[in-house]
Amino acid sequence: MRTPCRKLPSALSIPRICRKTCKKIGTVPVQIGDSEAVVLRFGGKYSYTLMESLPQAVNVSSPSGEIVDLGFTYGVLTGKEQKTLYWLLDGVEYRLSSGDLPKEEMIAIAKSVEGQVGK
Repeated sequence: MRTPCRKLPSALSIPRICRKTCKKIGTVPVQIGDSEAVVLRFGGKYSYTLMESLPQAVNVSSPSGEIVDLGFTYGVLTGKEQKTLYWLLDGVEYRLSSGDLPKEEMIAIAKSVEGQVGK
């Protein structure tokens, strides 16, 4: 028996910091296994993508990389040229990826997502 598709909340998290330094270029819904995900693309001073998804129950490991303190949770930063910051917040998994964002900017964007669901 196939399990029903898990759905993200209808409102997406838009980083507060983005409203000042970049603009949203697009939103693309994607399917990851039995869960929905949404990829938001941003441009401006830096280009990056923010993917919001519901973690799969079978996913019991996290990516290896540098642990970063986001204040409200911990994230994992991977990559050198193309960096990705992973974290969980309120049952939603976030992946912030960029080839040109400095580490400090990635952390600031991640911090600005807290409390932004639906805003």
